[in-house]
This record gives sequence, C-alpha cells and structure tokens, in this order.
Amino acid sequence: MEALDKIAAAHADTDQVAVVSHGGVIRAVMNKLLGLSWKTRGKFFVRNCSITPMRWQPGGLVAVEGFNDVCHMNIE
Repeated sequence: MEALDKIAAAHADTDQVAVVSHGGVIRAVMNKLLGLSWKTRGKFFVRNCSITPMRWQPGGLVAVEGFNDVCHMNIE
C-alpha cells in the first residue's frame, strides 16, 4: 500500500495513472482495504489481464471502482 500511496501522492487528483501488477499484489491490496486478515488472501481470484480500478481520495480513502474486470478480453 505504501508504494501505491506514494504513486497517488505524486499525481494530481484529476490524473489517471495505470499501475500494472501481479494478481497477488491486487489480492493483498484488497485484503488491506477491506481490513481482512492476511490469511484470507486466497479468497480473491484475480484473472490474468483483468482490470481493478481504484481511486485514491483526499484523506487517504481508496474507492474500489471495479474488480477483476475482463470485459476488454474475448473470453467465452
């Protein structure tokens, strides 16, 4: 989370920034945001190439605007 907080702090609130990561990082961030134990990290399944948009807000709040979106892929 510290790295993401630093990235957010380096940009204006109106900037859109893409951060690319492995699914494990997304699972860890979701656990942290939801206040879940590290032991539950396997409860989230993150698809390859999925998009999980998040918005850092003033005061350190983070809004998760979507999760595991694969609408840009042709998946049957």
